[in-house]
Amino acid sequence: MPKIIAFSGKSNSGKTTLICKIAEILRNNGKSVAIIKHDPKDKAEFDTQGKNEGKDSYKFSCVAQNVAVISPRKSVIFGFCTQPDSAYELREFSRVLEFFSACDYVLIEGLRYLPYKRIIVAREDLDCAYLDYGVAIAMDRKLRESTDVATLKNLKVLDLNNPQEIVEFIDKEC
Repeated sequence: MPKIIAFSGKSNSGKTTLICKIAEILRNNGKSVAIIKHDPKDKAEFDTQGKNEGKDSYKFSCVAQNVAVISPRKSVIFGFCTQPDSAYELREFSRVLEFFSACDYVLIEGLRYLPYKRIIVAREDLDCAYLDYGVAIAMDRKLRESTDVATLKNLKVLDLNNPQEIVEFIDKEC
């Protein structure tokens, strides 16, 4: 059974960048990684390199063995294997975890209502609406210094710019 950790935060808080860095560290340590991205506004362009170094699904497909993008109207699973297999057909989200069960880690971006341990990501400002869903919060130093600790509801505070620290937290807590 894989270790499962979710990441939530407002748009442009650094979730994708952080998840990519964590996936890269895990893969460099010989672990297999799957990433599930939530696309709540149904606007994803799947697996497109595009400008700004690519869309999230493309970035994720560069660092993980398996990637799923789930949205209200469509879902896509990117599976990479040496021999094509019918298991790579589209499935509902509830089956994605089963699909990725052979991975060592499943990293989820979004889907804050799922019952998994979750790291909140905050870079420039803190959206307190996410705090109830987290077990930890990854913040940059400037935001940590300007945030009242009482606001954080006893969440473990992690350094957003230290993905190795976050990997160690995941290994310990999941």
